[in-house]
Order: sequence, then structure tokens, then C-alpha cells
Amino acid sequence: MDWTKSPGPDGLHGRMIEHLGPVGRQILLDIFNLSWRDGRLPRDWKRAIIIPIKKPGKEAGSPESYRPIALTSIICKIMERMILARLKYFLDLNDLLDGAQYGFRRGHGTTDQVLYMCQKIRDAQNNKPTNHSIAVFLDLSKAFDRVWKHKLIIKLHEYGRINGRALAWIHDFLGRRAIRVKYNNTLSDSYKISQGVPQGSVLTPILFAIYLTGIEELLTRRCEVGIFADDIVLWKSGAQVEEIESDVNLALGDLREFADHHKLILNANKSYVSFFTTNKKLYNYEPRVRFDGQNISTVKHPKYLGFLLDPEFTCNKHIESLITKSRRRLNILKYISGRDWGANAETLRTTYIALIRPILEYGLPVYFCASDSNLQKLERVQLSAARIITGLRNSCPNKIVLYEADLQPLRFRGGAGLEKYFNKLISYGSHNRTSLFLRGWKSNQRLKKNSPMSLATELNLISREVECHSLKNCINPSEGLLGVFFHTELQQAVNKADTVPALMKQMALQLINEIPGVDIQIYTDGSKNEENQSGSGIYIKTPREVRKIKLRNPDNCSVFRSELLAIEAGLEAILNENNYRAVWILSDSRSSIQHLKDWNNVGDRTSISILKLLRHIGVDHEVHLQWIPSHVDIYGNEVADNLAKQGTAEPLCSTPSLTFDEIYSIRKNKDLKTWRVPPSHDWYKRSSPGGSIGLSCDRADQTALSRFVSGHLRSCSFSHGSKVFPVCAKCGVASASPEHILSCLRLSRETFETDPLLALDFLRVSGLMDGV
Repeated sequence: MDWTKSPGPDGLHGRMIEHLGPVGRQILLDIFNLSWRDGRLPRDWKRAIIIPIKKPGKEAGSPESYRPIALTSIICKIMERMILARLKYFLDLNDLLDGAQYGFRRGHGTTDQVLYMCQKIRDAQNNKPTNHSIAVFLDLSKAFDRVWKHKLIIKLHEYGRINGRALAWIHDFLGRRAIRVKYNNTLSDSYKISQGVPQGSVLTPILFAIYLTGIEELLTRRCEVGIFADDIVLWKSGAQVEEIESDVNLALGDLREFADHHKLILNANKSYVSFFTTNKKLYNYEPRVRFDGQNISTVKHPKYLGFLLDPEFTCNKHIESLITKSRRRLNILKYISGRDWGANAETLRTTYIALIRPILEYGLPVYFCASDSNLQKLERVQLSAARIITGLRNSCPNKIVLYEADLQPLRFRGGAGLEKYFNKLISYGSHNRTSLFLRGWKSNQRLKKNSPMSLATELNLISREVECHSLKNCINPSEGLLGVFFHTELQQAVNKADTVPALMKQMALQLINEIPGVDIQIYTDGSKNEENQSGSGIYIKTPREVRKIKLRNPDNCSVFRSELLAIEAGLEAILNENNYRAVWILSDSRSSIQHLKDWNNVGDRTSISILKLLRHIGVDHEVHLQWIPSHVDIYGNEVADNLAKQGTAEPLCSTPSLTFDEIYSIRKNKDLKTWRVPPSHDWYKRSSPGGSIGLSCDRADQTALSRFVSGHLRSCSFSHGSKVFPVCAKCGVASASPEHILSCLRLSRETFETDPLLALDFLRVSGLMDGV
């Protein structure tokens, strides 16, 4: 939880709660339990202060021009998060939410929804005869503010099967709420809220998703439907336009009935319809779709979840919008840079990566099948950014500019990103509607233009052997992991990079020596060699014996997963042990312990297995997962490390599937090796990309160095097909070649890479900086 957020009406800041002692935390827990048992909330928990924030470009005099930001009680938010975790667990366990709802759900995103819709419509266009599609993008007016509380409670009980104290608490949470508006440090009178879910509440998104439950079942009898929070789209494909229109109008009638029963308002004026076809004769066709007795306006290029669609799915309009938006942000780089002044290259590069590149890559899994000419337009935007970052001249070859800026071409970089996206999506299986659809997808490619899935299949971006990743919690938040403790520090926090190894060893041994002799100690480690063979080592010390285990893991298995496999094997090895008080897992992988500590978000098979073992052992014994520093000569850790290295040489018994992260890592490392090969050029001699970016010098020096290394200088001109300086500043020779300049300065090209600051000093002393 973000403890820095502004306090609510009770004035209690998050930092105060964060630093509560054991007694204060116990009192707070007692308050939560009392509220839960009685089904009632303190009055301050149901009050909010509204801060109006003006929307850009809107008229200041209109209330509609402001976005309300609600400040509610931090204490109430903590309890809401506790209830939210339990509510989500129950809903996911019983599959009670609509599969078409992608909003506010783990493992669901806007790109998944757009990809599902686009692929479905594209597949319809590939049918013979060609199918057309009509899509209606619906606007729910002030959807969250119009939720009928009584109906929501009924749906929680009937659809969500939520009863007892949970239902009573949520009922009181929704009732008797009040707000006050704060403007210019002045508070308005209190205003009671009779309908709608609370603004700014942690529970609001999931309650709204439950409120819309039933739309998918209602509409899929006639149409396809997609929901993202309150954004609803329905579409229908078919060969006969009249039949499609009829089904869409009937579906809208069903939706109108649903909206009336839920007191929601569908705004026909803000809703619009689009027609998707490859038939040029029907390109400008306007479907006859009516709602509330009036025609819904037709939009040829609708915008849905930030993605601009077009009738033939060429992605032209979307790419144009990305270019326009990124070009505007490119001005930020221009404002803070110049040839001789401004931010250094590293700051400019970070700014580009944070503010501009995400725009260029938004919706990549959908638009990567666009034409080469369209994709090249995006590359040109990045190239412009690279020239600003490096200060290189327009005459410098594009490959050198990107290499100096250490910016991989978008298409090259996108390959690994796409492979990760599709494999991650596929790994979700039945937990994600798009994943389930893509798993059973079969190509019906007839048209020349590729669809996202057909191109992904053609490029072998999808591995059918990827390990499944669960989106459901394996541990009930109501039960938790009793008796299990996670320690990511020693008895006092240490920074391994700044602490002497001998001191860390002393601190670790002090902790280990305090472990009672009746406890089991399990040292674990993972290893991976240069041939990408991985292994795990486990050293177990029980009151009766010492055991050593070495395991061979799948090839290309990450060190992180090898660490987890070692923990899993160690826990399995002691399942039949008796007569011990506690188990201590002593691992030098802090990230593994942190990963398991966040058990609410764990989904990989190995971690789920570990959590189940921890829950089983934790019933009768304490289990401590303790981080210890590596390579400081702790005996048990050194033994486990050697066993892990030996495990890499063991025969491979089976070839289990890899996780999507491991598949991504393989592709990324392969691409990185390719990228590190410098462009072939007669003058440019770099051994690694971004040579000038990390130098501790000013903007002018970085620019001068990059330009000299590239061979494209301001004072150079062509003479008989070769680049020459007008005159050598040292010896006075006219039409001096760059090689002559280096010879006079007693420098070599390698010096600009091995000792760039020295080379800059020579250029400065020789009066060549102005010519660069």
C-alpha cells in the first residue's frame, strides 16, 4: 500500500499507520475485527473530501469540466484491501465474474481485449464468402455514480453468493455516505450520497464488475461482447448485412432491458457504430442501428481503449495517432537538449524510454502485422529521438545513430516483447478469455494481409510448451500461511554492496548459531553454467543426520527458478521428519523469499507447490525462510552452492516446460548478442553500444565524442571521394584526412573507446572541438 497518499477526513496519515508498534497494530486489528463482527463502520470511514481537478482544455465555469478526486480514510482503505483480497479469491475460485470483463482484473489488460475483438473480426473477413462485422461502442453515462445500491446487494447475494458478515459489512459500507468539496482550502457543506459506489474506494472496481455481471450471458446469444470496466462493445459478424443489423438491434434491446433493471443510462448520443469490411463497395456503408428510437451515428475509425480501428484492420490510423502523439512529446527532448548545453545523453535517453517509447509500442501485439511502410514510420520517430540524444548529424548513417544511443530498432526489440506477450497470454489458459480463444485458434488465412495470430504463428512467437500460469490464488487470504515467517534481512538491515564480507559472515553466523539444535536447517542454492545447464543444491541438517541433494533442472531454466526448485526439494525431503520444532530455509536468494512472501500474486507451478508445502508443514511447525549473504564462507551455503554446480552436470531426466519469463530471457539474450555487434563502417569502431552515454562529462563533450567516433563532423567535407578537414590545427597541412589528424595528435581510434576523456582533452587542446 502507498503510505504517502493524502489522509482522509479523519486526518490520519499513512506514515503514522506504517510506523505503528506491535501494541498499536493489535489495537487496529481489534477495531477491524469489531467492525467485521458487527457489520458496521465508523462514521469517518464513510466520509470523503472531494478535490476537483480541472480537465485539460475544458471550460472552468462548468462542473462537468472537473475530475473529482476523493480522499477517504487510510484506515478504512487498509480494511478494504483485506476484504478485497478475500472477495477476489472467492470470486475467482468459483468463476463468478463475466469472462468478457477485462477491467480491474489480474492478468487482463486493454491489449488482450482489443486483440480478442480484432482477431475475431479479422477471422470473419477471411471467411468465404467474406463476412462483414458491425460493432457498437456504448457509453454508460456516469456508470459508477448511478449504481443502484439495493440491486448491488441483491446481486452480491444471488450472483456472488456472498452472505453473512461479508454482505452485512458491504451493505453498511455503501450506506449513509457523505462528501464535502474542498476548493481553495475551503470546505463545502456535507452532502449525502444516495446512489452509486464510493468514489476513490478500493472496493469500488470489483463491486462495479459484480454489478455488471450477467451482460455476457445476456448478449452472447446474438452477439460477441467485450467489457472493460464501464466500456462496453458488442459486435456481430456475418455474410448478410441485414441479418447482422437485425441481431445487433435485438441485442441492444436486451441491453436496454438490463440497463433499465439496473437503473443505468445508455447514452445514444455518445455511443457510435462502426462497420468492418474488406468490400470496397461497402466501405462507406452506415449500418441502421437504432437505440431509444434514434439512429446511432456511424464512425469509420472508432477509438476503443486507446486503439484506433479501421474497416480493414490495416492499423494505418492507429499508427498515425501514435506518431502524432509521440512527435509532440519529442519536443520535450528538444527543450532540454542542445549541441553544447542541456541534459546529458543518459538523461535524454531515460526521458525517451519513459515518455515516448511506450507510446510507440502501445498495442504492438495488434498492430505488428501492419505493412512495412507503416512500421517504418514509427522507426523514424525513434531515429529522430536518437539523433537528439546523441547530437549526431543528419548525414550519419541510421544504424550508427541508434547504436550510439543504444536504442534497438523497434521491430528488432519488439520480437522479444511479442514473444513474451503471446506466451504469457497463452499460459493463462482458461483464466483469460483471450488466452482460451488463442489456444484453440486455427488459421483460415485467405486474404493477403496477415492477422496478429497468423503472423505470430508464422514467426514462431508462440511456444505450445509454455508452463501454465495460474491467475487464481492457491492460498485462502482468510487463512493465510499460519506459522510461516519470511525474513529478507539479517538481525539488522545490511547493504551487501557496501558491507565488508567478514562483517556479513559474522552477522549471518550469529543468526544461524541462535537456531535451536532441535530445528531443521535447509541450505538451498541454484546455479547455471555457460551452456545454460542449471542445477539446484540442498544441504539439510537435522537433529539426527545430514543430507545432501543435487538436482539437474531443465536447460535454460533461470537461476531464480533453480533457487525455488531447491526450496521445493528441501521441503519435500523433510515431509516425513518428526521430532523437530521448526524448519529454517536458509537461502542466499533474497528475490525468491520476497517472491514467496507476496503469495497473493504467485502463479507459477513451482511457487504454488512451495506454498502448499509451507501451508502443510506450517500446521504443526514453524517455518522460517531466512535470507543469508552468498559467497562469504558460510559452510552450509558453500556446500549447497557446490551441490548446485554439480547438479548442472547430472543427466537430464525430463524436459519440463519453461515459464514465459524464461522463454523471454532466451530470446532477449540472443537478440542482445546480435545487437552488440557494431555496424560495419570504415571509420566507426565501437565494441559496444552507447559508448558515450555513460561518460561523466557535459553535453558538449558527449556530442563531440559521438561525432568524432561516427566520422561525421561539422568541419569535414568531401574531396575526391574522401572526408577531409580544411586544415590540420597542429601541423597546418591543408585537406587533412581524419587519419592524419589522429596521427598528429598521437591518438588511435581505440583511444576514443578505451580512454575517451583523454581523447577529448587532446581535441580541446588542439583546437578541434569547434570543428566537431
